[in-house]
Amino acid sequence: MTETSARSAVTMPTKTATTKAKRAVDRANEPVEEMPPIEKDADYVGRRVYNEGGTEAGVVTSYYGCTLGGCRGMRLCVTWPDGGRTRPCTKGCTFLGNGHLRIG
Repeated sequence: MTETSARSAVTMPTKTATTKAKRAVDRANEPVEEMPPIEKDADYVGRRVYNEGGTEAGVVTSYYGCTLGGCRGMRLCVTWPDGGRTRPCTKGCTFLGNGHLRIG
């Protein structure tokens, strides 16, 4: 067996049209699932952040250290169902029992 035929025998998984990544706006409308407690910074990505009234939920897409002087919180980049984006600090959020957060 030649080297080129050995390479062609191996198939690599590829993305198909049926398995496309969900947008953060679409993930915000999915049912809420329990999530483990936050133990490290990377655990914020994918969690839901609810508005002050708890009526609307956005999804955390990324995070970075808060730039406010003396603050040791993390800024969460949240995408909301209407497509808007906000960056609330974790020091201004309440951690809910289901592993998600609420602003205020």
